[in-house]
Amino acid sequence: MSRMTIALLSCLVFLIFAWSASPSNIIGTGWSLVPPVATIVLAFLTKEVITALVAGAFLGCFLIGELSLFSGYTTVLQYFVDGLKDLDKVKIIFFSLGLGGLISFCNQNGGMAGVVSLFTRFAKGRASAQLSTWALGICIFFDDYASSLVVGNTMRPTTDRMRISREKLAYIVDATSAPIACIAPISTWIANQLGLFGTQIAAFPALGAHFNSYALFLAALPFSFYAFFSILMMFTLAITGREFGPMLHCERQVLKDGAAIVYGDKEQEELENSLDKGRPGNPLFALLPIATVLSLTMGVLYRTGSASVGADAPLRDIISSGSTGTALVTAAYGGCLVAIILGLWDRRFSLTKVPTIFLTGSRAMVDAVLVLSLSWLLGRVCLEIGTATFVAAMVKTHVSYALIPTLVFLFSSLIAFATGTSWGTMGIMIPIVLGITPLHDPSLHGILLPSVAAILAGASLGDHCSPISDTTVLSSIASKVDVLSHVRTQIPYAGLVGLACIAAYLLQGLLQSSTALPAFLVGCLVVLGGVRLIGVKVVN
Repeated sequence: MSRMTIALLSCLVFLIFAWSASPSNIIGTGWSLVPPVATIVLAFLTKEVITALVAGAFLGCFLIGELSLFSGYTTVLQYFVDGLKDLDKVKIIFFSLGLGGLISFCNQNGGMAGVVSLFTRFAKGRASAQLSTWALGICIFFDDYASSLVVGNTMRPTTDRMRISREKLAYIVDATSAPIACIAPISTWIANQLGLFGTQIAAFPALGAHFNSYALFLAALPFSFYAFFSILMMFTLAITGREFGPMLHCERQVLKDGAAIVYGDKEQEELENSLDKGRPGNPLFALLPIATVLSLTMGVLYRTGSASVGADAPLRDIISSGSTGTALVTAAYGGCLVAIILGLWDRRFSLTKVPTIFLTGSRAMVDAVLVLSLSWLLGRVCLEIGTATFVAAMVKTHVSYALIPTLVFLFSSLIAFATGTSWGTMGIMIPIVLGITPLHDPSLHGILLPSVAAILAGASLGDHCSPISDTTVLSSIASKVDVLSHVRTQIPYAGLVGLACIAAYLLQGLLQSSTALPAFLVGCLVVLGGVRLIGVKVVN
């Protein structure tokens, strides 16, 4: 049965179910869960988040439109168009396209190749090869796809030579792609995250009184434990030489027989990538544009924020009051300009090639922009139908505030694992969590901020473990290893990190502290203790 058939049959079931509702008893009731639940179910069944988001939004509009198919159709179109009329949302879209162009320019001007070659020269043994791969993955923080493809394809010959299994390479590649991009202040992910935050901040003045979208992201960042614990996990495994689970068997087999024998001589055809394979690249040609993006973002945020609240205001208030959209657009295209100038100066490409290079990079972001726009649409539908109001009432009545960060982490992980998409998970969970209005009170920001971070952490964990996740598949392809072998060997590692996150979020919920340090230290102890207790030396 095709995915489209499954989607149509599922929509029909949901429509029949929805027709039993009373039009006067929909808003803010259990019926308000239909849009996000339908989206989750459809994404799981079809493995296609765009179809799921459209169907979930339509079902919500069908309920809002008093069970009229025509009204549901017109309402969903109206909400979608309204979203594209929002200037801040338009800026986020242009930022996404601009950042795609920037990555393409850095590939073409040789900067990315320079960064890669800078790291490969440090790989002299098993530990240093793993650490070089780890560091390179962290440095390519701005895009999970670029990280997977560049790191896997570049470091594989080195790790093969050092007799490191391709399963271990794929784990490092995967763990430094989506989890790192998810917490990077400037990345192809930040547009989606800030757009979803901004919609909810605009809807809830009490939340907007304390944060703009970028300030909320930065405030929640210390609580995004999954990425930090994954970084620690990879570093610890490389330094100690310990492994466990199926990965231990793979490492010992490759150490004994070599990669050529274990994986065979008939390797997959080399995955094409846009790195300049001619003259050696200059790493500054990538680092300078990225530094430009970072500095322009903070500079424009400060300038627009100080114009709003005054230059004498505290720095946090200035940044919080800045125009996030203006800052990101200015930064992305400023970075493009620097990358273009460097490429022209080094004669990597001609001026006539600039539009083609930019369009190549921007086209790679079209699917991401579509998912972002549809996530905004679903968020608007959930807002209008009262999903957050209903969930907030249930949480207030039945769930202890102390458990919210942990539960959010678990639900986000399950959704991302089942659907294979962290972006879709964020599109579903962010409107629900930020709609829990009691958490908008400053006295409960010790719960709100970890809960927001738990969405990002859970989405990263689920995406990392899911066999249908695009970054999981790309990491396998770039590392030239079977995807199921990659998933089977990395799940125990991701599981240990996930256990550390649960411990950290439980403690954070109990303390309700404004600092993440105690919970962070507990999570680190779980990771280090787990590796020490169950890890076994590969080389006896």
